[in-house]
Amino acid sequence: MIRRVRLVGWMGFDEFSVEFRDGVNFVYGGNFAGKTSLVWGLVYGVSGMVPEPWGVLRGCRRVGAGGETVVEVDFDVGGVGYRVKRVLTGVRRVSESAFLYRLDGEGLVELAAGRRSVKGRLEEVLGFGLELLVRAGYVGEGSVYSFMLKPPRRGVREEVERLLGVQRASEILRFLRGEERRLKREFDDLRRAVGEYISADERAQIARRLSEIDGEIEKVTEEIRRVEAQIRIKEEIDKVRGEIEGRRERLRRLQRDWGVTTLDDLQRLGVRVEEEIRGLRDELQEVEGKVSALRAEHSILKGDVEKLRGAMGAAAPKCPVCERPLSVDELERIVGVKEYRMKEVESLVKDLEGKMGRISDRIRREEERLGGVRRAEDEMKRVLEDLRVLNGRLTGLLEGYSGEDLEDLKSRLEDLKGQRDELVEEKGKLKGILESASGVSREEVVRAAHRLYFARFMVEALEKTIEEVGRERGRELDDLVEDVWRSLSLRSHVRVAVDSDLRPSVELDSGVLGFGQMSASEKITLYLATRLAFLRLAGGLRFLVLDDPVEHLDEVRVKALYDVVDRAVREGWVDQVIMTSYSAVDGYPGWNVIEL
Repeated sequence: MIRRVRLVGWMGFDEFSVEFRDGVNFVYGGNFAGKTSLVWGLVYGVSGMVPEPWGVLRGCRRVGAGGETVVEVDFDVGGVGYRVKRVLTGVRRVSESAFLYRLDGEGLVELAAGRRSVKGRLEEVLGFGLELLVRAGYVGEGSVYSFMLKPPRRGVREEVERLLGVQRASEILRFLRGEERRLKREFDDLRRAVGEYISADERAQIARRLSEIDGEIEKVTEEIRRVEAQIRIKEEIDKVRGEIEGRRERLRRLQRDWGVTTLDDLQRLGVRVEEEIRGLRDELQEVEGKVSALRAEHSILKGDVEKLRGAMGAAAPKCPVCERPLSVDELERIVGVKEYRMKEVESLVKDLEGKMGRISDRIRREEERLGGVRRAEDEMKRVLEDLRVLNGRLTGLLEGYSGEDLEDLKSRLEDLKGQRDELVEEKGKLKGILESASGVSREEVVRAAHRLYFARFMVEALEKTIEEVGRERGRELDDLVEDVWRSLSLRSHVRVAVDSDLRPSVELDSGVLGFGQMSASEKITLYLATRLAFLRLAGGLRFLVLDDPVEHLDEVRVKALYDVVDRAVREGWVDQVIMTSYSAVDGYPGWNVIEL
């Protein structure tokens, strides 16, 4: 139970501490005394959640607080003391730290640190979820509207189921429903697969046909290879024949160009050209000898003429050769004869030099012709060698050729490839049949249907059981709520029903009383009646926090509410109630009254 609350920098408090005890703790005070601040600090300290309608931690920081906001709550469970400490820092963006300690004689022992860790350990210690603590253990006007208008999260509903004693059955039901869905999928898969089932005989027939297809494919493939080889041979034969024809055309061109028929003829032509060149060179050498002799003679004549002309100027002219005295006329006659001979020699030299040029030109032409003959001879040798090799290659190809026409071979090849494709396609279809065949028999589908039927039967049976248990527990809860609310509302003829989300509805003799049609006092009292009845029935939550529950109530109903709270404590519905109000209370000596 709650033993102490300490607040530092929280809402309206600079620093405040208060202690509580078992039973009813009644806190009263005027406006701005801090009643709601105290209750909110208590709820936040234990659960880490701020009650609505504020719901934000930044609004709970005391205005102007420069340091930390600290909320400490001491409580005990099963005789063991604990302390929850929550620290807020920051202004615009509030950061939160949380710690859980165990109280012993020597001090504090830290059990958890951090919001998530503290939440988990607190729920282990308390035995229920912290959100359920706020929804079922705290009553305030804001929480009334939140509870009536907003559905609880799944975790709260599971806590309600657990405290009402149907949680285990609900867990089993959820498991069975999952199994039912799994078995339904399994059944649907088997039912689809049974349409693809084939027997062992059919499998054997397909296997035999696949073996036959493999043999046929092998034969067709071998024939395709043979035809492709024949096509390659035929194409190679045509290519070789084309090369042979090209070589022959080159040979005929050589024969036409040189006027020969065979290689021997061309070689003999080369010999004749060589002999012609040798004769021309001998003739040229002979002419060159004549030119040299004439030039020597011309040189001698020229020297004699010069000597004779020198002798003509002497006083007693004489022959420069024989020293015989000669007259000038005789010398002039001799000079004339020699000069005439010089002209003849010069004319002969000129003619012979022209002849030498003509002989040289003939030699050059014959040498060029001889070079052409030699090149033609080499080319003819290469052509003849190529023809020999190509003819040998052609002979070898013709030995392996069947003689079929190329177009017929190509047409045959296309037919064979089409036949092979058909066999491969048939093989693929048969393999697909074997691979897609599930091997699922109708007996397996029947067994799956039986499993699914049994799962559905179990789900329906458990649903009925839970419905009966829930209806029985629900009737108990409805009766308790009616009893408490009649005491609070002073209505004798009302019927109250509470759903699985702890939402109450009221039926009067005049009809159903909707939540929007209720007055503020009716809402508060109905909400409180639901909480007290639930706490009495569940037995897991042992305390209740009431934030000014008597607002909107007249004196008669205030007295009735106090009596119900006192009765709840005395009869053991709850162990502790912390309640706030504007005014003091009198007539309940066992209550712990605290004035703010």
